[in-house]
Amino acid sequence: MQAAARIRQVRLLRENALEVIKKEKWTEVGENIYVFTGEFYLVNMVLVTSGGDAVLIDTGMDDQESQNVMDFMNEKELKLKNIIITHMHEDHTANLEKFITGDIVPITPENAKKNQIVKIGNKNLRILRGITSLRGICNHSRTWRSG
Repeated sequence: MQAAARIRQVRLLRENALEVIKKEKWTEVGENIYVFTGEFYLVNMVLVTSGGDAVLIDTGMDDQESQNVMDFMNEKELKLKNIIITHMHEDHTANLEKFITGDIVPITPENAKKNQIVKIGNKNLRILRGITSLRGICNHSRTWRSG
């Protein structure tokens, strides 16, 4: 009986967390750095902005996630200058084609260079080597830092 009650409690907490995520949409986690957590696998999409420019880190999985990115960029009058993909799992890459324009070449683990600098307005993002995980867990082969 206690186990069933605990399972119901955990499910309720997760449902409530998803409702908060849906309502909050974007959270500013640093100066002009915004995070949106999608519902599918709770993947994070990040926008780093400077002036009217933006770099998108990971594109999410479903149409609602890409729409949330586009709505936020329109609301803030941002122009997408580049896309960084942290790793090639579908929940991070599925919406990639929705954001690519003729002048955007996404930075992926396959084409990123160690310590590569991505300029965004007056900010520089540096591509760093990440931690390679073991046994099929997400392989985060690249990461970034604002500086």
